[in-house]
Amino acid sequence: MAPLSSHCLATTLALTLFAAAASAQYTPRALLVGDNSVLRIPAHPSLEPTTGLTIECWIKPTGSISHGRIVRKSGDFRPGYHLSFSYQGDRVGADLYVGASSYRVDDPLVNTRLLGSWHHLAVTVQAGAQMHLYLDGVRIASNPAPPYLDHSDALVIGGHYLSPTSIQEEYVGLVDELRIWSVARSAQEIAEHRFRYATGGAGLISAWHFDADTRDSIGTNHGTLIGGASLVPSDAPIGGSFTASSDRGRWSGGGTVDLTGDFPAGILPDSLWFGDAQSLSFAYVAPNVLRAAIPPGRAGTAVTMVARFGPLEFVSSHAYLYLPKLEIPSSVRIGTTFPLRFALPPPGFTIVFAGLPPAIRVPIPGIDGALGVQPPFVQIFSTSVPVSAFDLPISVPADAGFVGAEILVQALFTTSASPLVSTFVNVELLRITS
Repeated sequence: MAPLSSHCLATTLALTLFAAAASAQYTPRALLVGDNSVLRIPAHPSLEPTTGLTIECWIKPTGSISHGRIVRKSGDFRPGYHLSFSYQGDRVGADLYVGASSYRVDDPLVNTRLLGSWHHLAVTVQAGAQMHLYLDGVRIASNPAPPYLDHSDALVIGGHYLSPTSIQEEYVGLVDELRIWSVARSAQEIAEHRFRYATGGAGLISAWHFDADTRDSIGTNHGTLIGGASLVPSDAPIGGSFTASSDRGRWSGGGTVDLTGDFPAGILPDSLWFGDAQSLSFAYVAPNVLRAAIPPGRAGTAVTMVARFGPLEFVSSHAYLYLPKLEIPSSVRIGTTFPLRFALPPPGFTIVFAGLPPAIRVPIPGIDGALGVQPPFVQIFSTSVPVSAFDLPISVPADAGFVGAEILVQALFTTSASPLVSTFVNVELLRITS
């Protein structure tokens, strides 16, 4: 590998130091509420859906006072909705007031089993149908829902707010990743998305991450801390996923790949990994797109990409494949034998070609990469059965006429028996010497 110039080295070092400095500022946080401590969000029509509703959040409870309102949006005996840690004694539950009627759904088990650890809690309501209560992605209770939804008063996280000096029904503990939707989310959506940051989706009204402030990341329903409420470091199991602009590349690394995800705004990861190989350079090229340098990997392995922001992990939605490794020496003497080696992710099939310089590049529809050897080329190896590796000895004639010749070698690799679902791998140049 050619040595880095001082300018290149300085640039690389500066990028690495900038990534570390920026990411060191990031600490996931949660909302801490308790005795006379709440977050208050002014009433707004957007928080008052009429046909469907979902409230979901992560909680780490240490106790409660009276009903333990995790979320409350209703005046005294007035229309609205509640999500409570200890409504009616020692049960987690949710209830809605519509007209003069109350509609409720409760956890059948006592809430003491939830103390001191993180749990995902959600309630979904479809007007005129059912309301469901979910704990850690599992539906635990259901009841008939009201024919329509009605509302009053501000949205309060952590209790019943009467005035700055009068707060009742407090939930005591942490709240993280609170979301309110204008639709009844499905059981599958609740289960599959509870670990992810919410940055959009049909019916999402508001989302509070609490990582930097109490602002609504979706709408304008921003909150105000009251009493001793505060934002504290969080170890809630919330993360995310991202997609990549490519799912494969050379085993030797090099080049870049764009990672698109709902990353914490403006914060670089502490580290970015391709399996157990660390990317040494990454930067944002768009608000939610990280461009990362691809590190070398082990040929033929499919690895998971992970971006780490402190304890928070974002994981690739698909694996990254380090393409098979074709190895030949850069030069060989006449009258000798040299090994041609090829590593495959098992099972795999391959065809190896040889041709003459200069290399050409011919894309072939349906096949990744391009043919890079110059005709006339010959097939020097092929297999119709899966192999995990091969070592092919090739003899060079003891003929002085071959001295100075250059040969290009390239392989076509596929994980299936169909040659139309294949990838051309690296082109290598072999020089013959005396």
